[in-house]
Amino acid sequence: MNHYLPSMTALLCFDAVARYASVSRASEELNVTQSAVSRQVSALESLLQCKLFHRERKRLRLTKMGEEYARDVADILHRTRLSAMRLMTKGQAAGKLTIGVLPTFGSRWLMPRLGNFIQLRPSTEINIITKIRPFRFDHDPADLVIHYGSADWPNANVTYLMDEDLSVIAAPGLLARNPVRVPVDLARHTLLQHTTRPEAWNQWLAATRTGGVNGLAGPRFEHYALMAEAAVAELGLALLPAFLVRSEIERGTLVFASPQRLRSDGRYYIVYPTVKENNVDILAFRDWLVGEIQRESDVESGEIRLIDVPGFAHTSA
Repeated sequence: MNHYLPSMTALLCFDAVARYASVSRASEELNVTQSAVSRQVSALESLLQCKLFHRERKRLRLTKMGEEYARDVADILHRTRLSAMRLMTKGQAAGKLTIGVLPTFGSRWLMPRLGNFIQLRPSTEINIITKIRPFRFDHDPADLVIHYGSADWPNANVTYLMDEDLSVIAAPGLLARNPVRVPVDLARHTLLQHTTRPEAWNQWLAATRTGGVNGLAGPRFEHYALMAEAAVAELGLALLPAFLVRSEIERGTLVFASPQRLRSDGRYYIVYPTVKENNVDILAFRDWLVGEIQRESDVESGEIRLIDVPGFAHTSA
């Protein structure tokens, strides 16, 4: 069966060429000649009996099969590196915990607090991976994930963390030039859109009974962090969870543009496979995370919350 197994050299060369779409840049990264890289990729194509790249003059482009194989190879190399690092640090750490998390939640909420957990369990090796789309335990190398959405997750333990409220947030300079006194004033503004929440603005407009505003128009961003930066740059109004932009609000670079807040359909959960339900590192992290959120939570009940913000006129919604 070994004659079906590619060499590690071939996989490394293919991975580098796939990432750069360039043999020369791959050779620089791997510190080998361009001809050596080309030979390894050609040998891999011969072994697999398929073309991995379209060769268009001096340009390379992955074929459909090449794209699929590149994802698999990148995952294999990532797991191999992690395994090597784990063995190299053996004896220094009692356990390993790979946490999957949404990028903005991870960078803006989890990272500032993770040191508290590390102090509690200094012997636990922490790895963080991020992803916009939902994680899959059969594909992603995560021991547990902090998940936004529903609690429907087969063969997993799911623990509720918190609800999410979306607030209309903007730079104060933008609002000084173009105030939002009632929801219909949003029609005069650019609405910043989140790629994975395409209906969020329409839901907010429906909940506030606001007509005359196109809730689907506006530039789109994959990460809430990018949307927050766009709002600071006065590119438009953002519909964001306030807890993710708390530092900007405290500094005054972002403010609430409307008092109406929308309770999202999804919730935040911590999820881990049932086969790992007795993992002491997972249980310790779960209990710590639940405790952190309970101490900081100011979530109130109700789909729409009204807060007193000077200068705003409340609608009858």
